[in-house]
Amino acid sequence: MSKKSGDRNRRLRVYSDDVTRLMREEQGKQTLNPKQISVRLGITDVMDRILLEEAIEKLCVQKILEQVEPGQYRLRTKSVDPVAVAGVEGWLQFTNGGSVFLRRADGGEDLRVNEDRLQGVLPDDKVVVRLPRKTPQRGRPKVDVVALIERTRRFYVGILQRQGATWRVAVDLPGYLLHFKLNNAPNSTDDEGKKVVIEVIDWPSGQPTPQAELREILGTPGDNDTEMQAIAAEFGFPLGFTQDALNEAHAFPPEPGENEAKGRRDFRSIPTITIDPVDARDFDDALSLRKLSDDRWELGVHIADVSHYVQCGGALDRDARERATSVYLVDRVMPMLPEHLSNLVCSLRPDEDKLAFSAVFEIDGHANVHDEWYGRTIIRSRKRLTYEEAEEVIVQQRSVDVASVFDWGEMVLELNRLALALKAKRFAMGSIRFESEELRFQFDEQGKPTEVFVKPHLQSHSLIEECMLLANRSVSAFMAKQAHERYKNAIVYRVHDQPDPERLDNFARFAALFGYKIRVGSREQITTSLNDLADQLEGKPEAGVVESMAIRSMAKARYTTQNIGHYGLAFTHYTHFTSPIRRYPDLMIHRQLQDILDTKPPMSTSLVEADCVHSSDREKAAVQAERISVKIKQIEMLEGMTGKLLEGWVSGIQDFGFFVTLHLSRGEGLVRFNSMVDDRYFFDERTFSVRAQRSKLQLRLGDQVRVLLKKADIRTRQVDFEFIPDHKD
Repeated sequence: MSKKSGDRNRRLRVYSDDVTRLMREEQGKQTLNPKQISVRLGITDVMDRILLEEAIEKLCVQKILEQVEPGQYRLRTKSVDPVAVAGVEGWLQFTNGGSVFLRRADGGEDLRVNEDRLQGVLPDDKVVVRLPRKTPQRGRPKVDVVALIERTRRFYVGILQRQGATWRVAVDLPGYLLHFKLNNAPNSTDDEGKKVVIEVIDWPSGQPTPQAELREILGTPGDNDTEMQAIAAEFGFPLGFTQDALNEAHAFPPEPGENEAKGRRDFRSIPTITIDPVDARDFDDALSLRKLSDDRWELGVHIADVSHYVQCGGALDRDARERATSVYLVDRVMPMLPEHLSNLVCSLRPDEDKLAFSAVFEIDGHANVHDEWYGRTIIRSRKRLTYEEAEEVIVQQRSVDVASVFDWGEMVLELNRLALALKAKRFAMGSIRFESEELRFQFDEQGKPTEVFVKPHLQSHSLIEECMLLANRSVSAFMAKQAHERYKNAIVYRVHDQPDPERLDNFARFAALFGYKIRVGSREQITTSLNDLADQLEGKPEAGVVESMAIRSMAKARYTTQNIGHYGLAFTHYTHFTSPIRRYPDLMIHRQLQDILDTKPPMSTSLVEADCVHSSDREKAAVQAERISVKIKQIEMLEGMTGKLLEGWVSGIQDFGFFVTLHLSRGEGLVRFNSMVDDRYFFDERTFSVRAQRSKLQLRLGDQVRVLLKKADIRTRQVDFEFIPDHKD
């Protein structure tokens, strides 16, 4: 399936959902024709109306709508499948232990699914389950899958196998191995045993295996490039760009001509720098700074003007929308845009003229903004700094003696002073401080990891973060203020909901086990408690575990057109404006901001929301892919170490065992209680610890332990340890 058809199908699903919701609101009281439906849904584009009519026809075929007379539709008065309607919709989640759960679409508690009645469905499929009529006397009730709504996941990765004239692919799914029958054969029998990407086509009723088509041969299992590409494909990210997108990208020269500079505010003479990681190749933000008076500065946050090059609806746009984000695997970046754009044309490289979309602020030394301006610019970065170079200037508190047109060291110091004022003001407003640990690896020439370390959080990181937060918050507030009523529900926001009280209470009880007090009575108490906790945890052995649990107690940030503010940052308005090279919502915001500045009509609200949902889903998938790539490299570091004694700390406890994170790899493995034969060990929920019945040994989160490596399996991504008590040699 092409990217263009995939985008079209997603739009069809959006319109189907919108029409169904609209008709349910009518509750069969009146019929509506396609024109009336399009008006109520705010659809004005001719092509979108054609898609809407196709969605209506599809709903009639599915017997959700009925045509009572030519051109007049309503919700069916009688449901074809009363069992399905009475059931619960959601997505199937499989575990490595073989259990299956339903993640409910209505946000309710997960349901345990009957594993014996799963033929025809796959992990992540959207299904309808039937609730049991009676609650069992023991154990958790199980529900039965009664209908498949949609295959959420199209692509799988597996090993190519041959059985006579038939080709199949063995795919490791959580908890079991499934074989897919291939409708098309590889070009060569030499490809047997290779790792491949397949697309699910069908799972016919009564057939033991689903049908699929071979899409791509990745290479030999275990090869570094093969495994990294397999991770991206596993989470649904395309491994290459369409030829149309590549042709569009390569049509642009590295630098813009003077004609493209017309109508733009010219910042080329104003001191401008970039600060990025040492290995960065795409520079999507730059900062300019000039003094206006004794206590006034003009701060420019300049962002690559990707929307100038990536036109809405074009081949580049379709590819970017499908990905929605760049994917940062442990040893590579899989960019959202072709590298000719992301690393050359759009990248704000030093000593080159570049097109930007800028947020410019008149700001004083106390971080008060007195004026703001937004629009398209042309800039020229005069210096490319790494975070480490900027950090050296900040730590030494000195400018640099250079024979250039400006002293970039003094500029870094002044930017840092402004950033510190912005940060202080933000925390005074109620922002919450928690930073998750970021790992970095050293590799040999074959891509094998040789060392892992925690990336330090530098003051130079905070400098850039605060400037980007200022731009994101201010752009969002400006758009909300300037937008006409018709834009009200069409703006992309980055929102973060307030925490669920029950989850927060659970975390407070958990933190109390370590002697930390979390007050959850009011927003001010919550933020103060969590920020105090972050300070108290510094250098403590349980810091990583407690911080991780704190983050899990919070809601997840997401993209939507419905603004509820950002709880963690304490912002009433927030969006993502600063990284359009690597995030599709940022590109959407650039387009929307320019439309507002030009007083153009808004995009379809339903399509904007659909892209928000898709981008949020792709963001989650990218995070999962990155974590898996890190985990694989951590397991690789343990190859050949079976039977070796290793040291680490207790990082998690469950009723079946406890997890240990190694100092060597920073990777986690499991010690199962049923493998600990020298004593009877169990999980003490009251103290959240591991206890031994006879020896009275107690292990708590953060405790240092010794373990013996029993298994490190890259295929299943599992690491098993044997616990070695201190008294045991």
